[in-house]
Amino acid sequence: MLLESLPQTRIVRRPAPGTDSRRFAIVASFGRRETPAVGLIALTDELVRTGFRVVIVRSSADNAPWADLSALDPAVGYVQRPNIGYDFGSWAAGMATFPEDLRRDQVLLVNDSIAGPFAPLDDLLDDFATTTADVWAATSTLQFGPHLQSFMVGYRRGVLREAPLRDFWRGLEPQASKHRIVEAHEIGLSQVFQSEGYSATAAIPSEVVVRDGDNPTIAGWRKLLDAGFPFVKRELLVKKRFADERQDVVDHVRALYGVDPMDWIEQEVVNE
Repeated sequence: MLLESLPQTRIVRRPAPGTDSRRFAIVASFGRRETPAVGLIALTDELVRTGFRVVIVRSSADNAPWADLSALDPAVGYVQRPNIGYDFGSWAAGMATFPEDLRRDQVLLVNDSIAGPFAPLDDLLDDFATTTADVWAATSTLQFGPHLQSFMVGYRRGVLREAPLRDFWRGLEPQASKHRIVEAHEIGLSQVFQSEGYSATAAIPSEVVVRDGDNPTIAGWRKLLDAGFPFVKRELLVKKRFADERQDVVDHVRALYGVDPMDWIEQEVVNE
């Protein structure tokens, strides 16, 4: 199980309480960088601004913590863990490390696989705060089966402390690939919602953005941006297979938000 690595998880800096007692966010991060990336800093700054108690749970191959945290808001906590279980392992470790925060009315699990935010998140987070559903996500997809996309999922009214969801997170097993993560964890989690009667919703449902079977964050990046989603998937900016489309992404983000998204992935390998 992923939580078997918990004894190797280190609290480097504890998070401040946050200005809104209802809100808690765990941000999963992975990378080789020696300092926090620009996008991660911007994301956590925005979560702090909107009242969240925020903790970053970072995994890396050498399990060495960042040497310099000065660019992070002092309110942001930081936990370092071994590179086991991808982002789901980081979220599970964060929940196990700060279990009392799971009582909060709004618990948000986020990762840094998306570049941004290029604009304030008030509208998106207000959608989360006002949903009547038990579980909320920024986007959903029908690719490989209907499920909420895991890069930004929120839980309401303490449901993470209930047995079905608690058992899911405690019982996670390491997976060999990102495809298996989607199958076993992303889709598996949405299957738990359905089988246990939890209501789930997305701020921007898949059918608004793409055809059935397409990934909204990849095939529907333009419509997502136009719908007010101030992020783009990082792989659109760094993966070789998207090289022909990259300039269109950059130009559209510049037109909407006046920023160059390539500045948000500085020092990362492009065309990997």
